[in-house]
Amino acid sequence: MRLGPLILGCLLLPALLAVASANPIPVPSLGLSEELITITMVRTSEGAVVEVSGVYPFTNVGYDRVTMYFPVPPNVDKDSIEVLVNGRRVAWDIVDTAIVQLPGGQSREITYDTALGRYVFIKWVVDNLGDSFTVTVRYSHPAKSAAGSFKALYAMATGRFYYSKTCTAHVKLAFKGFAGQKLSVSLVGSEGRGTTTFTITLRSDFETVSLEEESSMFRGLDRDLLVTVGPSPGAGGPGGPGGSWVPADPSRVTAKVKATVEGREARINVTLVYPHGGFREEWAEPVVSQGNVYIDVKVYEWTGPAIQVITMRKQTFTVTLDPGQYNVVVRVNGVEVARVPITVEGGVSSQYGAATSLMGTPWLIVFIMLLVLVAAVLFMLLGAR
Repeated sequence: MRLGPLILGCLLLPALLAVASANPIPVPSLGLSEELITITMVRTSEGAVVEVSGVYPFTNVGYDRVTMYFPVPPNVDKDSIEVLVNGRRVAWDIVDTAIVQLPGGQSREITYDTALGRYVFIKWVVDNLGDSFTVTVRYSHPAKSAAGSFKALYAMATGRFYYSKTCTAHVKLAFKGFAGQKLSVSLVGSEGRGTTTFTITLRSDFETVSLEEESSMFRGLDRDLLVTVGPSPGAGGPGGPGGSWVPADPSRVTAKVKATVEGREARINVTLVYPHGGFREEWAEPVVSQGNVYIDVKVYEWTGPAIQVITMRKQTFTVTLDPGQYNVVVRVNGVEVARVPITVEGGVSSQYGAATSLMGTPWLIVFIMLLVLVAAVLFMLLGAR
């Protein structure tokens, strides 16, 4: 699935248009080689909310001041917008059009049209850039609802207007409260460009899909990222007919375990990472035996078509343990895939606590009383002499 670079949601920079045929790297210029994007869709009682967070590290050659634009849906929650440069908030405004600097000193006013309608722009100015700086943009907006489905579009098609050298995008899509729903991830073209769509069924109320893609050299992205979550098409696997569920090979599953202990309670977070979306799992309750906390999960793989992106599923357990040292062991289809040691220091078991109480308080009082009695008898005997 070629997602191409997420070119800073259209940080529309004048230098990015100065493309020369022999040497297409403009000077002055801003470079963006990596982006980290998180898009979260959360089910609410009134519909669904989309939360977007992006981190964009830039290198700078020759600029002291730039004006940046970032396309967002017209129903963006203005109270949620944050723009930070090197961790410090900067003032921003909402505008309907962006001013593009063309080669030769001319400028062009543009709008941003998408499959979900025309977007507006967040606009801000950055001064005293230095050799490098990092931009962080956060915002949220209601998902668009239609026929029982929810849609969200992230503006990536800045290649329609701008030049870029190359960029690797690290994208995380997270979905909360959509168990059993069908997820479609699409690249939506404009101006005659095609559309590519992949689907997956969300198996739990918290699902994540990780995407990583590198852009073509000297070519910007020309399609937007469209996410649709709606009713499942019915029985079958992730990609529809043409396959079946079979027990997965444990070697194809990567398990990550994080455990924290507070008092006698161990909170265990298990993340399973799959090479594609065609996996499902059945969790068993933890079992404590001989110093081990066993977490067993049955994992099945769909033999038919499935979305070819790294997929993560998470599960959290809370286990009450006696003081001591344990190993948290995760087993997939009976095969150990992860092991993490933990130590429980706080608290004692009810049985151990009763024994301590009996020996510590009542018998200590009896012992003291006996000492007092012996001292009194000795005093009386010495006094009689």
